Amino acid sequence: MIKKKKEDGKTVYCVYDSTGKKLLGKHKTRKAAVKQLAAIEISKRSKGNGTKTKVKSKNKGTKPSTY
Repeated sequence: MIKKKKEDGKTVYCVYDSTGKKLLGKHKTRKAAVKQLAAIEISKRSKGNGTKTKVKSKNKGTKPSTY
């Protein structure tokens, strides 16, 4: 949840948890607040059900390179 507030005459965008009680961050721009909220949602989804999204390799079937 993002709330727009005025602090010391400046606009601040505050990111709160889903209950609206816990302040998670303050940002100068709405864009920055949205980015934080997106990062939180991504983190929740990767932890949420105990499974992580698998990343597919582009080099399927090839041996790893050696250095």
